[in-house]
Amino acid sequence: MAKSSDITIEKEEGHKVGAEKSEEAWKQTLDSFKEQDLKMQSISKEAYEMYSKKPIVILKETSEKLKIQADKSRQDLTVIAKEVAEESKEYLATATETKG
Repeated sequence: MAKSSDITIEKEEGHKVGAEKSEEAWKQTLDSFKEQDLKMQSISKEAYEMYSKKPIVILKETSEKLKIQADKSRQDLTVIAKEVAEESKEYLATATETKG
């Protein structure tokens, strides 16, 4: 027959083993949370970088396209202005000859 002191020691050892298992489970859970947190931080950082850079790229591309269009428009207006100037000279020359 087991003595009551033996039963008490077995219970205490059983509680220690249970406490150690519980503590180990908490450590594993905490490590898992830390790992998931690091993954989420990494994903968030990647998303922030991607979504913050995309509008900048779009604005740069749009700016370049607008600059090209502005240069083309300037060239077109220069050609038109030269043509109008030539036509005006011809008109004035013809008008002067007609009156003269």
